[in-house]
Amino acid sequence: MLTRVLQGSTPADEISQRSGSLELLGADIGGLFVKLFLVSAIFSFLAGVLVVALSSGALDDRLAERNALLSYVVVALVTLSAAFAVFFASSMTTQHFRYVGFVMVPVTILGAMALSMGASRLRAVLGGRRVRLGLVVVFLLLFLFPLATVHGAPFIYQPTSDVTKMELSGTDTTAEYMDREVAFAGVRSGPRRQLDATRGTVGSERLGVTGERASIPEAVFASNVTTHYDSPRYVPVSQSTYQREVVLYDGFRYPKRGFERLRTTPGSNRVHTNGGYQLYLLTAE
Repeated sequence: MLTRVLQGSTPADEISQRSGSLELLGADIGGLFVKLFLVSAIFSFLAGVLVVALSSGALDDRLAERNALLSYVVVALVTLSAAFAVFFASSMTTQHFRYVGFVMVPVTILGAMALSMGASRLRAVLGGRRVRLGLVVVFLLLFLFPLATVHGAPFIYQPTSDVTKMELSGTDTTAEYMDREVAFAGVRSGPRRQLDATRGTVGSERLGVTGERASIPEAVFASNVTTHYDSPRYVPVSQSTYQREVVLYDGFRYPKRGFERLRTTPGSNRVHTNGGYQLYLLTAE
């Protein structure tokens, strides 16, 4: 990270790539921000208003204990803000959600205090019943956004990481009976993770196979995948892989016709299936 700060870099290329992918899926960066960060942005705004009120002396001086607690939380944010400033200056292309979640802990405390103080002032004007009802409605609306991310779904354009028993069983059978001289080529990636799950990290390395992380080039998947390689290749295809590429990503990189060609093109031979996992053997011819 420090090297990136000193050398200077820009994440513009990766952002442009992600924006193009989202546009092909019928979405955009702005919509994705609303889905993921709207609630956090609202609480950040409330926390910011409270920090400004504290620093300008606009808060009631009679509540010294409350103001002192506010000061402690605000000071705690200084270090976190500096860390995020370094991230921003280094143009890090990957911002893990755990970092955002960490900084949102004090922000949520400040936002909750701002809501409480604002509700107290509105209660004198609108009445306690209306203020409570309004807060309930607001929280129910905000709750819809984080609730939609509880389970993996196209809401955030990411596949679920769940792996079915059928896929693991098929991978284990493949490892048991495969020809060790034949390399793998997968859709987006080879079966390294699945092999580690069924045989263990050391066990999968002892198999002596190659191409566990290799992927089929996108340009040849739906056209000449059977003639692209000059030696045989195993191509594992799980039901979740098909759902991810065809349904979730709408064939953005690996279209439906590519999966159909695996089943119908001479030279592509289905050598194993269990209903949720298929293994194809591409022959050199």
